[in-house]
Formats: sequence, structure tokens, C-alpha cells
Amino acid sequence: TKDELVDLIFYKRPSSQEIQDFTSRIDTYTPEVIREEKPDLANKLSYSLGFVIALYIFVTFLFSGTNISIPIIPLTLLFLSPIPIITYIYVRSKVYLIEPFRVLSKRGILYKKQKSITFDKINHLNRSQNFLNKVFNNGDVSVQTIGSSKPELILNNMSEFKSFYKDLQSYY
Repeated sequence: TKDELVDLIFYKRPSSQEIQDFTSRIDTYTPEVIREEKPDLANKLSYSLGFVIALYIFVTFLFSGTNISIPIIPLTLLFLSPIPIITYIYVRSKVYLIEPFRVLSKRGILYKKQKSITFDKINHLNRSQNFLNKVFNNGDVSVQTIGSSKPELILNNMSEFKSFYKDLQSYY
């Protein structure tokens, strides 16, 4: 709720009375959402599955010539199997939004994190696709703010990144 208040103050520059009115009803405030996107799972799951397979091969190779009686390979699989599940939960907890005066990224299950940029602070927008994005038919949108030499906000692995970019560009 504090994030909502800060962004609203930056955007509208209200009087102290308007701020007090807003804070009294902030619990019922729900901003209009113009566009909402979630990241695609394919990229992160391919990284995590690749990591699990590589680690499994490494452990198998490492312990293949030893006479250790502990079942190392099944234990390795048991400890590595939650990695794709955690990756799935992590990616599904993210959401990217365009609202009438800002773009924001929200993530988290237990600890929530929100990063927002009001349109008046945006200097440059960029969309891109790396090799893995092209394989899975998704892409990234990055937002640079005034006075920054690197992107302030990167919205990763969206399947509809081109239309998200166009919508964001039309509002900014």
C-alpha cells in the first residue's frame, strides 16, 4: 500500500488533503490494469532441468569408480528433484503490469517485492530476444529511466512481449 501511495504522489502530485483522503481509503484502492502478463516457464525450466541433468551426470561420473556403499545416485536425484518445482513456483509468482501511469513488476510468495516506474520517468524502452527466447518464442522488454545508463526494469520471458512492448510504448 505504501508503494501505491508513493507512485500516486509522484504521478499526481496531490495536496496534503488529497493524500490524507487517499490514505484513509487505501485498503480499498485497486488501480486499473491495462495489461497483465506472466513470464513463460520454458526458459527457466530448461535452465533448471539442464542443471539437474548436468549435476546428475557429474555425480554419476565422480562416484562411478568408487566402492561406496551409500546409494549416491538415488540420493542425488532425491535432493535435486525439488529444483524444477521451486523454479515453477518462482516463475509463477511473477507478474508484469501496465497501469494508467506506470509499469510494474511484482513477485514473491512469502516475501512480496514490487518494482514500478512511472511513465514520466521513462527515457527509453527496448525489446529483445536471445537464442533461448527465440527457441521458446518469447522475449524481454527493458525499461530505462532518465539519467540511468542501464535498464531499471527488465520484464523477462514474456510470450506476448511484442504486443506488451507496443502497449507500453503507446502509454509512455
